[in-house]
Amino acid sequence: FGSSGKYPINVLIDGVQIRKAKRYANIPTHFEGNRFTHRNVDIDESLNFIVSKYGITGNQFLGRRVIHGEKSPTDKTHGLPGDVFRLKKAEPGHPYEWICTKSGIGKGAVWKVLTKVGD
Repeated sequence: FGSSGKYPINVLIDGVQIRKAKRYANIPTHFEGNRFTHRNVDIDESLNFIVSKYGITGNQFLGRRVIHGEKSPTDKTHGLPGDVFRLKKAEPGHPYEWICTKSGIGKGAVWKVLTKVGD
């Protein structure tokens, strides 16, 4: 996806299940007029890779993706605000889901515990 100051983009990504890909998205631009809305997007952590030449922090991200993984997310886990990271195998009394509160692609993502098993 790409845009310029005169031509912002408004993208709805709905009902997507990523099965085979080298990356989830290439977002080469950042502009506060750009809007990316995610609905019904499920992705395995192995395919959750976002590329951006100029960064993504200036874009608006609405909705969420659900990322399924083996271990809890870190600041290096690619995330967009609102994304939910869900463990494939949950353990009683331990965190099961996290929500991304600050975007990051390879560094800087902030994940907050959303649900513990048994809550």
